[in-house]
Amino acid sequence: MRPGAGGPARPTGASAACRGCAGRRWRCSPGCPRTLRLEAGSAPGDRATVELVAELRRESPDVDRWWGEHRVYQRTYGTKRLRHPVVGHLSVEYETLTPPGDPDTTLFLYSTAAGSPSREAMDVLASWALSDRTTGDRAAQDGS
Repeated sequence: MRPGAGGPARPTGASAACRGCAGRRWRCSPGCPRTLRLEAGSAPGDRATVELVAELRRESPDVDRWWGEHRVYQRTYGTKRLRHPVVGHLSVEYETLTPPGDPDTTLFLYSTAAGSPSREAMDVLASWALSDRTTGDRAAQDGS
């Protein structure tokens, strides 16, 4: 994590592990402080991370207890469950890759199982993106 970047564990809705750590605004899992500990170790002087940890420990007895266990967790693969407003629930598998020589960069690869309802939903979303691109290309060619 680059200093001041806030890292992936900031509870913004994109982070399932930290959604819910501070007070009752979010729910928390043990994965959040474990992930934060990994981030804090890679940039010990990062003010944003230090402040986030202090806030979460102050507002959540669970986070304070989990932080004190000194466990570290790096999620390199797993399943994410999402809900899209149109196609509904999706289950996607993910894997992370960090290029050698560039530890501040992480590539996330997502996939769905062939023939699954999640794959069908992704196909619908992909077809919309493709049709939007095709329509936009035609409009540009027509001068519209």
